[in-house]
Amino acid sequence: MRVPGIFFSILLLTVLVMGCGGSKQPNTSSSTQVSQTTQPVTTTSPVTPGVLFLELTSPADKSIVTGAEITVNGQSLPTAIVSVNGNLVKINPDGTFSIKVPLELGPNAIQILASEIGGGEVGKVIAVGRTS
Repeated sequence: MRVPGIFFSILLLTVLVMGCGGSKQPNTSSSTQVSQTTQPVTTTSPVTPGVLFLELTSPADKSIVTGAEITVNGQSLPTAIVSVNGNLVKINPDGTFSIKVPLELGPNAIQILASEIGGGEVGKVIAVGRTS
């Protein structure tokens, strides 16, 4: 489903005004359909060994979904501390991570933050719209 750009302007404005819009309560629904309208969010510079980075492989920014949750997948340093909407995520030995995020109807902001003990941080915020 391709959605006009005006929807995303409204989505982002709503997210900025209302906050994340995510539920803190777990959701047991496992049915999620994703319509990715853009490329996955990635770092803007090449990955340098030992330098903190954050790469998101899914979902794409401005995705439209119909399910009550979505899985966020990405990669960072294996030693990084990663959180998604404030929840810590287990990092695999190769630096990959995956976490299910509950979605409210309408616009949702998903904030992903990677940090290291030395104080460095890198973060991304993506918008996901839930239609049903």
